[in-house]
Amino acid sequence: MLTLEAKTAREMMVPLGSTLRRETTIDACTAFLIEEGLHFAPVADANGQLVGVLSRIDVLRFERSCGRQVVSDEDRVWFAPGVDLDDLALIECAQNCVHEHTAADFMSADIQKVSLDSPAQVVVNALFENDVNQIYVLDEVGQLVGMIGMTEVLRHLTPG
Repeated sequence: MLTLEAKTAREMMVPLGSTLRRETTIDACTAFLIEEGLHFAPVADANGQLVGVLSRIDVLRFERSCGRQVVSDEDRVWFAPGVDLDDLALIECAQNCVHEHTAADFMSADIQKVSLDSPAQVVVNALFENDVNQIYVLDEVGQLVGMIGMTEVLRHLTPG
C-alpha cells in the first residue's frame, strides 16, 4: 500500500517561473513554449491573477480553426529523426496566424486551483475528479505560486 507523505499543496507543488500574459501575441506564446520546452503555460492578467492555461494543443487547435493546415501526417515521415514536429507545427502556426491574436483568444479558461494550505488528499482527488493534468497553486492573495501534476503526486508516495 502507498501512502501520501505530503500534507499540503505547499509541500507538493513545483514553483512556477514565468507566465504568459493575456495580451501576449500568438507568435510570442509559441516562441515561449518552444524556448522553455513547455507543453503548457499558465496565463495571468495584468495583476498576476491566473486566468487560464495555454497549451501547444490550444495553439494548434486555434490554427486549425483559422482554416490553416499545420504539418500533415504525410509530411511527418519525411523529417529527419530528432526533429520535433510539434515545434515545427507551432512555428508554422505563429508564422501563418494573424499577429493581433493573443493568448486570451485561444487559452483554456477552465482551470483548477487550490490554495497553498489545501490538504494534499484534496489536491489528488481534484486531479482525478476533474480529469486534469495539473492543478495550480495560489497564495493568500490569489497570486500564482506553483503547480501540481501527477508527477509531483507520485514523488510524494511512499510504501507503507
